[in-house]
Amino acid sequence: MAQITQNYSYLIASGLRKVIFNKYNSYPEQYSQIFNVHTSSKNFEEDAMTTGLGLFPVKEEGAAVAYDDPVQGWKKRYTHVEYGLAFRVSEVMQEDDLYSIMAKMGKALGKGAAESVEIVCADIFNNGFSTATANLGPDGKSLFATDHPLYKAGGTEQNRLTTDADLSVTSLRQAINDVADMRDHANLRQNTKPVKLLTHPNEEFAAIELLKSTLRHDTAENATNAFKKWGLTPIVNNFLTASKAWFLIADKDDHDLNFFWRRKFKVKTGEDFDTGDLKTKGTMRFVTSWGDFRGVYGSPGV
Repeated sequence: MAQITQNYSYLIASGLRKVIFNKYNSYPEQYSQIFNVHTSSKNFEEDAMTTGLGLFPVKEEGAAVAYDDPVQGWKKRYTHVEYGLAFRVSEVMQEDDLYSIMAKMGKALGKGAAESVEIVCADIFNNGFSTATANLGPDGKSLFATDHPLYKAGGTEQNRLTTDADLSVTSLRQAINDVADMRDHANLRQNTKPVKLLTHPNEEFAAIELLKSTLRHDTAENATNAFKKWGLTPIVNNFLTASKAWFLIADKDDHDLNFFWRRKFKVKTGEDFDTGDLKTKGTMRFVTSWGDFRGVYGSPGV
């Protein structure tokens, strides 16, 4: 619906000392701290996984060398989604808006676009424990699971605590150990190290105490805080919905959380000839998802 003068009479009446318009600060960009951000020029992007080779068996003198074959695994398609929002302002409203509030609606459009991107990205974590079909990865499992299949070696691998737990010395130690022992599809060690501890804002203080205290904060025995050795950086995402959930994230080269821009936020304006309304729309196209589960580890808390 077009913005018309009768809806904003206070903008037309002269003498209004101050008009407040959407002055709340936005959060700094957060998704790019976590995701591998790419630019795409196609309708979709696609990844395919192929396993490596296994261990070397003993070769007896004069015997033929053993041969091994990689195994074709999953395929992952990233199909771009378009998002958009618009507003319109009547010709009379454009003429009589003394405080130029309508001219600032474009900034409001941009703020909505930025937060929409953050929410879509955060939902990868928010839905990361869900077993609903829409939230499953290319291996048929949720992002954080205890039974990701190993395509070549058989068996499973986990990137979630066997028993869900809140963030603590014990749970974080177990998570770090699990990441350190993570295997590839041929059951070879990955040598992946977490570099960030991601939490909801409610857990920020707990994360800082765990990682940055000189001594262990959960005991009076002057025990050394061993987590400092790992150099983990605590980060917060304001768009996480579960206040007790927490996540370990490896360096971007070591995880497969991906974000593809097909078209960044773009604004177009045009005038409706019949009404004189000024119409403004903002649109963008992108997709975010993951292929491989390695390099991230999570717990929903309890």
